Amino acid sequence: MSLDGRLELETVRRVRRTEIINKVKMLKDEMSDMEDILKNDILTEDVKEDEINSITLKLKEIEKLIVSIIE
Repeated sequence: MSLDGRLELETVRRVRRTEIINKVKMLKDEMSDMEDILKNDILTEDVKEDEINSITLKLKEIEKLIVSIIE
């Protein structure tokens, strides 16, 4: 592979790493927003048990996805 080809490949890799980090940061912000929404709007005193169970299951699914990404 030529020097230009190697430099281009390294640039592409650097850009992709940056994109991944930016997406993780965005997801972190979204998770923080979700926490606020859950605390203030959804998980109120009058929330139904089935709603809590549904949220719990969805959070477990998110957790599994996160674990599968970093393994």
